[in-house]
Amino acid sequence: TKTIELDFTTCEWVVWLLDKTRVEEVRQTKHYYIKELDFEMEAQTLDRIYNNLRYTFPAVRVPQPISRLCSQNVLVMTFISGRSLLDSIMQMADTIAKARGQTVDQLISEFTQCASAEGDQEQPMLDESHRSRLASWRSRLTSLVPSFPDHAKVRLLMRLLSVSNSACNLGVALYNGSAGKLGATPLKPCRTLPAFSPTELSRAIWRVHGHQLLVDGIFSTDPHPGNIVVGRTADELGLIDFGQVCELRLEARIAFARLLVALAEGDDQQIAAGHAELGYRSQNMSVELLALTAKMKYGDAAVLRAKYFRQYRQLSAKDPVLNHVGGEGLGRAERMINVLRGTSLVLGVPYEHGPTTVWLDMARSLIEEHGDAFRSGMQKLPDKDDGFVDCILLNMPGSKDPSQKQHEFEEFLDAMSDADMEVHCGRLA
Repeated sequence: TKTIELDFTTCEWVVWLLDKTRVEEVRQTKHYYIKELDFEMEAQTLDRIYNNLRYTFPAVRVPQPISRLCSQNVLVMTFISGRSLLDSIMQMADTIAKARGQTVDQLISEFTQCASAEGDQEQPMLDESHRSRLASWRSRLTSLVPSFPDHAKVRLLMRLLSVSNSACNLGVALYNGSAGKLGATPLKPCRTLPAFSPTELSRAIWRVHGHQLLVDGIFSTDPHPGNIVVGRTADELGLIDFGQVCELRLEARIAFARLLVALAEGDDQQIAAGHAELGYRSQNMSVELLALTAKMKYGDAAVLRAKYFRQYRQLSAKDPVLNHVGGEGLGRAERMINVLRGTSLVLGVPYEHGPTTVWLDMARSLIEEHGDAFRSGMQKLPDKDDGFVDCILLNMPGSKDPSQKQHEFEEFLDAMSDADMEVHCGRLA
């Protein structure tokens, strides 16, 4: 613990020198990493997660702690059978790389470059000088079906690889049953590929983590492929390592749910208002900046393209960001979403799933059930600069009725000069 505290203190100083608005993120991360070293707390978390998911997701396996054997420095739990998703992905990558005449590192490099370049520039032609003729033809055949959706391409690829492995293993069995018996060195059969559908698995992973965040209010912030255990099908899903978890109060979850609905509907004014309600602040509170940042943080992965990052840099240069993190635990929710995006990417379906699609029904149900108890504190008031004023921070006196407060606030704004308005909005931001 002392070593981690010292490391994070150093990180705080470095981040403070580079970008003071990010210091709070480092402090939050430090808090959660230190908590991860308390195994008694993790055992309690495991028990809560297990009970939260056991009825809604009966097929999802979560280890149960064996409390009598746990201590602050020792964690003992039940065994979850299967392989980590990371191992399964690396096995598939190895099979695909061999079929293309590449190494796994070359395949990953090519895949990463293509994913980052997609939608921003024409993809470069692949160098085929080092490929076999058969691998070259496979690549050309793949390019003939660019209109297929990602999930169809992945399903076709998985089927072809499975058939190829079966044919290879048949040949190995025939060889070992004939030449092998005559003294030849036996051949090793190909390892069996995972039989799960990457599309179904990606959706299941998004679904269970969205339920943790929106419904249960306690969620893992580190759901990377090494912490996900898979079996032969997408139904055989296991979750491990709950050292890094975060809890969100109901009020924060409802505000986040409202933002997800606004993102799904595509209304930039509502998106910006919802993002500000979560605590995001910039100097001028530009609607365009707040809406774009919310899409990049909490929207679907399709927005994560170079042109949007360039647009963000331009907007933030004109309207400096004062608070990236926002309210309680939302930085951890953003981290979880980014990790899940990466998991979908390595499964080959980077744009199939996201918060505004897989979580939307849960967000709407949450608002419908509890929204009246926690009414939105944000009133969207357009001004000359296409921004809005955060009424949460104003605390107007008078009637508690929202419509009456709105009327009083409009009268208050009308009475202010432009100079007073600029000063007051600067203080609010």
